[in-house]
Amino acid sequence: MKRNKQSIFIGHILRKDGGNFVEHLLDDHLYSVAELTEKFCEKFGAGTFGYLIGLWHDLGKFKLEFQERIRIRSGHIGEEAHLEGKTAKSVKHSVSGAIHCFNKFKQSDIIKKLICLPMLCHHSGLKNFGIDVDIQLNEEREILALSETTPHIPQEILDGIDLKQLGKSFKDHSLLIRMLFSALIDADRLDTERFMDPAKFKERYSKTIILQDLNIKLDKHLKNIQKQADTTKVNSIRKRILEEVQSKTNLKPGFYTLTVPTGGGKTLTSLSFALKHCITNKMDRVIYGVPYLSIIEQTTDVFKKILGEDSVLEHHSGIDISKEKENSINRLLTENWDHPLIVTTNVQLFESLFSSKTTKVRKLHNIINSVIILDEA
Repeated sequence: MKRNKQSIFIGHILRKDGGNFVEHLLDDHLYSVAELTEKFCEKFGAGTFGYLIGLWHDLGKFKLEFQERIRIRSGHIGEEAHLEGKTAKSVKHSVSGAIHCFNKFKQSDIIKKLICLPMLCHHSGLKNFGIDVDIQLNEEREILALSETTPHIPQEILDGIDLKQLGKSFKDHSLLIRMLFSALIDADRLDTERFMDPAKFKERYSKTIILQDLNIKLDKHLKNIQKQADTTKVNSIRKRILEEVQSKTNLKPGFYTLTVPTGGGKTLTSLSFALKHCITNKMDRVIYGVPYLSIIEQTTDVFKKILGEDSVLEHHSGIDISKEKENSINRLLTENWDHPLIVTTNVQLFESLFSSKTTKVRKLHNIINSVIILDEA
């Protein structure tokens, strides 16, 4: 799709040291978020929905009032041949894309929900598709504002993509909406961060942890344990449990249980299964969920000693991510769980599944295509 590079419309403005301003063109932001949201959503078969949500999520920023506001608030008044009135008051911009979608897909209530809701709520947090949402989508003032804004929006953005590609059916619309919402939140914030704070964005991807490397380290550790272990009945049982579990790693993804007596090596055995199962089935990460803080600290310490300090992302309420001792990369990665091995509490895990808050839901789409271990479940 061709991009319109002649836009005077701005999505973000960065004031650099020395007072120079750099503009993040709105067109560029919309296309970048569309492509990134599409990429995230392809994991659960909804790439087309993701693309449209990303493409339309900030249509309200084409409002002249918003363009005036962003220039005034940033101190970047500059040359504004088409901007008049100069107001710094707050301008609602998340509704326009939802109204555009609402009008475009009047024939399909399901498609309206799937695309409208994530856009409408990407700043406020997810809402139920009820009376409040219907009121916002039918708000006369916003409908009028969109009609006045539409001439400024490139036609290829308004058109989106071939509507025939939206024919896929999904059984669980509520979960799909949450996944689409999560993907949009993460894509929007990542693209904004890439422009507003490139150093932070670069740091986020400064270290590459590979699942295969973690698997090799764990295998080496387990072999060393067996070599050094005394020949006892307990150690013989532990070895048999490990071998039995590892023989099942080529099974298809599904629900599996592991019942092992205390002292049977359950923690490392389950991690070994998860890593190998992940690699065999081309999955993205292992999420190790535990019920208690006392267990999570113990588990994380064991994993870090074997796999390396940076190999494990620890995320729970007992960690104060604002403290200096908590490195900045960990702070960034806890935002969206873009890491191959995560140790977390069941609370963090289930909050991602059920919370309506953007900060909690942001990481939800990265739970897709993961091996999840629920310890002590």
